[in-house]
Amino acid sequence: MKCLRCGYQAIGNPHYGSCPLCGFTSVTGAPSASEIDKINPWAAARAPLKALAITLYNSFFKTDLFFSSLGDAASNIPAFIYGLVTGSIGVLAALLWNNFLPLSFLSIVAGSGYAGYTGDYRPTISPVSIAATPVLLVIQLVLVAFFIHAMLYITKSKKGNFQATFKTVCYAEGAVILQIIPVVGTFLSFIGWLYLIVAGIHAAHGISVTRICAVLLSPLLLLAAIAAAGFIMLVIVLALLTGSHLQIFPLFGHQ
Repeated sequence: MKCLRCGYQAIGNPHYGSCPLCGFTSVTGAPSASEIDKINPWAAARAPLKALAITLYNSFFKTDLFFSSLGDAASNIPAFIYGLVTGSIGVLAALLWNNFLPLSFLSIVAGSGYAGYTGDYRPTISPVSIAATPVLLVIQLVLVAFFIHAMLYITKSKKGNFQATFKTVCYAEGAVILQIIPVVGTFLSFIGWLYLIVAGIHAAHGISVTRICAVLLSPLLLLAAIAAAGFIMLVIVLALLTGSHLQIFPLFGHQ
């Protein structure tokens, strides 16, 4: 399908008929099953390793096309398993690197004495920590999806249902697999995860990147404003209690 306004050629968002690039609402059409299988072979459950590699590639380098092909009606299970698999690989790889690679990010921080840290930087790998990894990933996927969808709902930004948001979050978890890269993998995975979340919500819900960033950052900005207001009130109260308001607020002109 092709957008009549910007000319973007993509599978698109047939479940609400908007262009994944510019949001134009007169785009119609539905992707065929073969088109979806090509862009997201993981959901077709064929040749898992090859499907995983192709899905990872398409999610990063054909982002609009990939996330706009997810749809609302398809099952959440393939996306959920994808998030668990890629997330588990990434987390376990990070644990291994931090235990056995001398030149790791945490070892550099520990060796530098940053923030006075002089302890053992290496996390302990145990059967319990390995078994707990999928459980923690499930909690993370669900909480992140609920938070993002709640913010979209509150700000009246959502155009798809919760399934679209949940599948976007699950496929964005693929960025965590970048932690298999030593030293810089943790940093790269975080940046990649943010990119996939923003680009995925943009394509899956058909809203602008600017609005997505504003919606997702608004709770942090609100907390920062509350913290700043609380700090100012604390300073004023302490000044009144200690009688030192003249020194704290010299610009008021009091002598």
